[in-house]
Parts: sequence; structure tokens; C-alpha cells
Amino acid sequence: MEKIHTFDETDITFHNFDVHVSKVKAGHMSSIATLIEYFKEPISEDKYKEIYIAREFLVWMTQMTAEEMKDLPDEIDILLKEHPATAFATLCNSANIQHQIIYGIGKNIGYIPGHTEDDDSLVETAWVAFKSQDRWHLVDPQNFLGGIKGFRRGDEILLESEGKTVLEEQVATSGTRVTYVNDFWFCLHPSIFIITFFPDDPEWQLLPPRKRLTKSDFISLPFLMPQFFIAKLQLLSEQACILHTKNGRCTVTFGADKHDARFISMVYELSLRKGTGNLTGVDVQDLPLLVMYVPSIDTFSFNIRFPVAAEYIFRTYVSAPNIDGDGYQNCSEFRIICSEPYPHCKKLPLDVGSIGYGFGYTAVDFGLKSPSTTQPNVVVKCSENEDVEMKELTFQIEDDKIVEIEFSSDIVGEENKENVVTETHVDEVSGKLHVKAGIKKEGEYALSIIARDKQNDQYYRRIINYLLTTKSSEDNDLQLRLKKRKRDLTLEFRRQELLDKKNALSERIKAIESEIDNLKKMCDLKYEPTPAVQKSRACAVM
Repeated sequence: MEKIHTFDETDITFHNFDVHVSKVKAGHMSSIATLIEYFKEPISEDKYKEIYIAREFLVWMTQMTAEEMKDLPDEIDILLKEHPATAFATLCNSANIQHQIIYGIGKNIGYIPGHTEDDDSLVETAWVAFKSQDRWHLVDPQNFLGGIKGFRRGDEILLESEGKTVLEEQVATSGTRVTYVNDFWFCLHPSIFIITFFPDDPEWQLLPPRKRLTKSDFISLPFLMPQFFIAKLQLLSEQACILHTKNGRCTVTFGADKHDARFISMVYELSLRKGTGNLTGVDVQDLPLLVMYVPSIDTFSFNIRFPVAAEYIFRTYVSAPNIDGDGYQNCSEFRIICSEPYPHCKKLPLDVGSIGYGFGYTAVDFGLKSPSTTQPNVVVKCSENEDVEMKELTFQIEDDKIVEIEFSSDIVGEENKENVVTETHVDEVSGKLHVKAGIKKEGEYALSIIARDKQNDQYYRRIINYLLTTKSSEDNDLQLRLKKRKRDLTLEFRRQELLDKKNALSERIKAIESEIDNLKKMCDLKYEPTPAVQKSRACAVM
């Protein structure tokens, strides 16, 4: 996972400075000069002093925007009425912090993935870079001061949300501006900043020349929200904001460190863009559960089937311990173009809720590990005769759970139970759970493995769900691509770690060299002969 910010988050904390800003009084704001002197009070000759004071400027601007104070001195009043980027730059200038206002285009709140400025999705805007310790740091003051809550574009028909049918035309709402400190946009890493803002001058991308983007590259980037990075997610599937279906299907997959993934939860929305497809003649009952949610130990996949040729918007939302706010927050948005519907599109056999399909942490909590398949789909052969061909799945059981947990299984999706067969067996010697499933009728079914604690649970709980299908799987190539993407991201992360260590070592060497130079100067001053000594030495020579 790449770094979010361009300062060392292990070495810098802003709490004391934020508290200092919160105590600002009217007397401190008699002018910009007196305001800056107040901000400098808690800052010594710290090597991060420019970062600390720049942060104080933005927190103060946020505070003033929220409080809407009146009867301010003209100089302060005029400053606060400026565009946030201009106001921040004025404060940097007054504090002798090297800075640059950067002009370019940005993706606004109504941005449609992959669209250009022709439809107002992209707007002309400005942001700022400031310098500290010979490094430029990017800041978007406008977004730092808060955002808009409750916005909707209104050009869509919401088909499905969190596995539930909605089929509802969305009403456009402008939302409400909310003021709060949004740390994400302060000293944001250039590789993340470029997702939302594209400068007129490519130098101000602040990326290595080989990684600089064209405008076309910028428009095609995946549209990932701040919470995507805060949750430490990675996009493992196609690196684009516009996705094209294959045989009426599409998959979006995110990755996470397995230690973080346990505490991450994701939900979604699937909408059809109005005017791009015709739902006439489509049975409403075929629309639910088009999205197959597959959370595993370190990935979150959404396998989507499309009922008609059209343009769709797919949004994800995320909840994680390090994300502020209640509920799920915006994570990503994709525009999906379906040129032909999925030929076998129909309702999935089971609403599996947050557990999803495939092997995940619910199964781990019940003591299971080492599944014989990591795929959510299990291909089975249809056997219409009495000798049903059984498909076997196996799992290792933690030693302390072999006796404590009782396992069973069931197949959902067929009213006639004579057409489906399932067997469950625990081998206490090897510590393995064996589950076998067979079907006598073509189609799709949900195999649910259920479990209960013999001591404490009266009822069984679903802990794993698999989609049993008689159609061959098309996911092998996808899984290979995901594995390659994981490897590439790991290598890139290691390279960045080495580069960061090299830069830190270089800074340390510079600091040591500077200390040596200072000591030399002190020694020269200390041992420089006084005029009397110089005179006596001259006499001795004569």
C-alpha cells in the first residue's frame, strides 16, 4: 500500500497545533502579521516547521468558515472571502513559505467516470504546493475545508443495492456543504492527487517523468475516493474507470492486507444510466441479485451480470476502523458499458448478505482453514440418473473446534429436494471437514455450509456459501490476472520502501554534514588568535 501523505506520519503529530489554533482570539487577528506570529508560538526551529504552520493555516480557515465570525479586520475579512487556494497562498507568502498556486482541471462532485469537460464533469480549479525541507507538498485547501453531503446526479435508475432490489428512478439532489477538517487533502501523495486534479503544467504533477500522465490518461484513471486509500485498499481488477463487459459479465476486485481485511466491510449500488438501455420486457424478478459479492481473506470481489445492453454505474462503499464517520463511505465509482446482456441472466439462488460467496472470515471464526477451493463458483456435473456424481470440498478444522462445532450443509435453489444431494462429514482423526454436493437438474444453486457451537448455539448459522453451477467457469484467466496484479503491487511497494529508506538516509547524511560544518566553524572561531597574540607572534619572528 502506497503512502497517502508526503510527510512522515510516524514522526509528525498535529494535535498540539490544532489545539493552539482552536484558542485563537480576536486580538490575534488584528492583521495577517499578528495572526502568523500567534501561529508560530508553539513552533521552534523544528525541521517540519513549514508543514506545521501550513496545517495551522488550513485548520484556522476551516474554523473561521464554520463559525462565520463578523466584525473582522478588513485584511482578515478580505482574506477569508478569497478562493481557499488564494487565501492559503497569501498566508504562506506572509510566513515566507515557498509556495506555488497550481492551475488545472479537477473532477467535480458530479463527475461521471470517463467523461470530459464537455459535460461539466471536469471544472477549472486551483490548488497549492508548498515547500518544506526541499520537498514540495500538494494541498487542496477547498477540499480540506469540508465537502458536500447528500449529492445525487439523478440521471440513473437504481437497480440493486446491497443485494436488494430497488428499481427506482433517482432524483437529483444538490446536497449540503458541510465544514470540517479533511486531513486527506493535506500533503497528499502526488500519485493519489493526480486521480482528482490535473495541472496545466505537467511539472506540477510532481511525479517522476516516466510516470507523468497525459490528459487522456487522467480521464481514464479509476475513480477512487479518499476512503479507498484510508481503508488501505488496492484495485486488483482493470485499472480504468470505464469497464467493458465480456459476455454480459464484469468483475471488480479490491485487495487488502489480510490483517486489515478482517475488519473491512463493503457494500455496493448498481444503477442503469437513463436513456442508454431499455428495460421493457425484462421481468422485475430477474433484476435482483445481479451482483455476486465475494469477500475472501484478502480480497473483495463483485461479479456482476447485466440483464440488458446499456451503460451502468457501479459504486462501492466501505467501512473500516480507520475511517471517520458512521456507516459506509464512498469508495469507488465505475462506468460499465454492456454491449450484450448475459445470456443466462437470472436471479441468484440466495441472498447471502454480508457473508457473501466464497471462503471468508466467518468460516475462519468457526475454526475452518485451508479450503480445497478459493473460488466462489463450483462447477458440478448434472447427473439425471440415480448415481449422482458428487463434488467434494474439504477444509481443515482447528484442533479446538473439532469437537466444539457441529457442521452441516444445504443446497438452495431447487424446490424439489430430490434433485439435489448434499453430505457432510467430519473426520476427527485428520481434523478435516468433508462436504459433498450433487445435482440432477441443470442450473445454478447455492451450497451453504452451516455451523453451530454445540454448547452455546441453538440454531445453525451460514458460514460459507458457494454458487453451484453446471456451466463451465470463465474465471480462470481473471484469477491469474489478479494474482499477477497482487505480485506487481507487492514489488512496487517494496521498491517504494527502499526508495523512502534511501531518501531518509540521504537526509540524515546531509544533516550530519551540516553539523560537521557547524562544528568546524565553531572551532575556527574558538581558536582564532586574538590581536595581542598575533602581535606577540609577529615580534617573536622579528
